Amino acid sequence: MQLCCIVLLVAATLLAIVDASSVETKLTTSTVPLSVQSLSTTPNDGVNIKRLRTDTEEGEKHEEKSIIVPGLSTLKESFIKIKDWFVNFVSKIKASFTQRRQIKQWMKEEKTPDEVFVLLGLDKGLDNILAKPELRTWSVFMTTYNRKNTKKMVTMLGTLTKHYGDLRVAKMIESSRKDSYTKPLANRLQNHQLTGWRMNGLSTDVVFELLRISEGGIKNLLSNKALKVWYYYFKWGNIHNNDWEIAVIRKLTTVYDDIQLSKASETAKHVESTEIIGKMLQTYQFKKWLADDVYPAVILKKLEMDQTKWKTNTNENIYSAYKKFYHANDHLHR
Repeated sequence: MQLCCIVLLVAATLLAIVDASSVETKLTTSTVPLSVQSLSTTPNDGVNIKRLRTDTEEGEKHEEKSIIVPGLSTLKESFIKIKDWFVNFVSKIKASFTQRRQIKQWMKEEKTPDEVFVLLGLDKGLDNILAKPELRTWSVFMTTYNRKNTKKMVTMLGTLTKHYGDLRVAKMIESSRKDSYTKPLANRLQNHQLTGWRMNGLSTDVVFELLRISEGGIKNLLSNKALKVWYYYFKWGNIHNNDWEIAVIRKLTTVYDDIQLSKASETAKHVESTEIIGKMLQTYQFKKWLADDVYPAVILKKLEMDQTKWKTNTNENIYSAYKKFYHANDHLHR
């Protein structure tokens, strides 16, 4: 509390300085009023009165002139920024104090992490959940709870999965990795998720089914966030396999048609959100075709035979790209 009072005092001082700096010193030019003695009745009264009137009128015509201090505006802006920082800092201290008091009360009432998760409304949906202050509060409570209940420890990933399931949590985590604010936490959660699957002995085929990669159709495949999660898991499990890239395509083509997959990859290359994975899968597929000794002319024929409608004409692009790839790498295959 002493720290809080000190911070408030400093913030108030800064506010006073900022307010003071906004006041401009003004210098007003005016005439010196005549003394009463000069208004005495003398032969020159008329002249004196006329002079007084003239001086007064001239004084009223003078404009007020401000003394402008160089750099005052910049100094004022700097103080305002510092003041805002302190106000924000004080707010965080207050929130932290309130949070600690609430957590202490929950611990006294012997609340479980699952009960607090619901109390904070974190069971209402996954939208932007990693950025919510309620999740941070819950995380602090979870840590406090685990310290005193070492035999009943819980994890954030476990609680999220309990309420939303592996698939929804996996997609949420992958989406959160695109936000710089939530990326660090999302990366940790994803690592825990993949590690957990591995420790539980889940094969890449089981995770493929767990994440329902085969659902949604070929045209939605590359925009499916679950595909990326499965890809990470597959790569991790096949890191020592020199042909793991080809193995990715072989797995996907057990569900999707080979040519339709190539068109999906080509289409994805022209969309910003799927450009990277589109290029990646196309390269893997070209490697598979080359390994299977498939000539570019054969691919062109298959492309033309496929009647699936796409937003863009992908045939020529795929054929040209594979032909170039084939001639550049054929010597490695022979």
